[in-house]
Amino acid sequence: MQNIRRYIRDIISCIRSNSKKLYTLPGIALFVGFLFYFILLFISFFHKYHLSNCDLINTYYLNKEQLITYGVGLIGALIIYFQLVSIQEQYKIQTLIDYSKQWNADQMRKNRKNAMKVLEHEDVSGENVNLDYLEQVLELLEDFSTLVYKGVIDKKLVWDSTLGWYASRYYFFSYKNKSIKAIRSNWCIESEEDDTYYENLQALYENYLDYEVKEVEIKGRLNKKQKKEHLEKTYLKRKNEFIEAENGLE
Repeated sequence: MQNIRRYIRDIISCIRSNSKKLYTLPGIALFVGFLFYFILLFISFFHKYHLSNCDLINTYYLNKEQLITYGVGLIGALIIYFQLVSIQEQYKIQTLIDYSKQWNADQMRKNRKNAMKVLEHEDVSGENVNLDYLEQVLELLEDFSTLVYKGVIDKKLVWDSTLGWYASRYYFFSYKNKSIKAIRSNWCIESEEDDTYYENLQALYENYLDYEVKEVEIKGRLNKKQKKEHLEKTYLKRKNEFIEAENGLE
């Protein structure tokens, strides 16, 4: 009995923590199934105690055995559903861990350190700089961002992760000194900028900035746009600290 109670509590806890994720086709189907079950339970109650002479109630009532079978089936489906949700969450976490390992792999750490030679420039326009290392770093972050917007990695995990923090800073500094523009131009005809290159990383940055606006305490009565501008100025003030930290990688 205690095991059953604990299992029910776990299901309720899972429902609360994943309430926003219930708005999926399987989740809606389960909700409709339970709603229909309680309607049939209500009808069967009225039929059993002869509280109504309605033909509809007399036609669609279920006996005790049918109610138990239907109820057990629904509970089984609910358990399977939340087990699948749990597996999916574990997969998302594992994917984030795998990308974090790639991010901290020896070769990537060397690429990140070498990429600082590009980010040290305030403007790479017309400069003879090697963008290869920075491009390799940004490509990994773009792949990571693509999985985020495909739903393979949970966005909330990204906002709370170190990798999400790095992705936002790398994009911002690369965009500000026009490295993004230069790399995009390299893959286009007649130096036309291709906005689709790093578009998911750009979207991740914009969403990450929205998240920081909500989470970070900023003094003064500022609107959302002003708060974003304030945060971006803070990024720029700490750019040298960021570069020093990445240069210290071994």
